[in-house]
Amino acid sequence: MFNIDTCTVYNFHLPDHPGVLLAFANRLRTADIPLKALWAQGKSKVDARIRCIPERDPQFRDFAQSAELELNEEIVVYITAIDSGGEFHKLLERIASANININEMQAVNFGGETGWMIWTDEEQIEPLIESIR
Repeated sequence: MFNIDTCTVYNFHLPDHPGVLLAFANRLRTADIPLKALWAQGKSKVDARIRCIPERDPQFRDFAQSAELELNEEIVVYITAIDSGGEFHKLLERIASANININEMQAVNFGGETGWMIWTDEEQIEPLIESIR
């Protein structure tokens, strides 16, 4: 059985230099903004792409505006399942049967539970959710 939810992933860029991510984390802590997830990827020697899922969207948007971050928001489908074997295959079968294209997928397994983040076109989010239920 799959548990399904949607969440907003915020994308922005920071300079790609040592200590910049720490400075950003310190600003988040000072503003009392906890994150559920964070990805940081150096794209060049100039900037890094940052993606995050905050605990509280409105608070993060206010923070980003005051920090002058140029945000891009994406809605993603977050799926979890107890790892009893074959969940990944079952998930892909359901998505393919509904003829839904996956733009990006990330997965992690910890403590017997697997979680997937799936990006698809906005008009396919609801059909994706329905295909998994």
